[in-house]
Order: sequence, then C-alpha cells, then structure tokens
Amino acid sequence: MGIIFINIIYKKKLGVFFEQWEGLHYFLLKFNILYFYFINYLFICLYIILLKF
Repeated sequence: MGIIFINIIYKKKLGVFFEQWEGLHYFLLKFNILYFYFINYLFICLYIILLKF
C-alpha cells in the first residue's frame, strides 16, 4: 500500500517524467517481483530526501 501512496505524491511532483518511468516500472514488475520490493524502498528514500528540500 505504501507504493500506491507514494506514486500519487510523485505524480504530482514529477508529472510527465514519472508517468513515462512508471510504465517501465510496471513492465519490469512482470519479470521480477523482487524489483517491486526494491523500488518500494527506493521511492520511500527519495520521498524522504524531497521532504528535506
């Protein structure tokens, strides 16, 4: 559920770039479920960094 919440936030912040990257994200999910867990932690880390700025 965390990644859904973060996805909504990033769509507002990054707009078109995120929409394009998100397509690649879900494409890769089809091949490796571990990628989902990796990117979930990555989004959380990036979100925390953005909050500091």
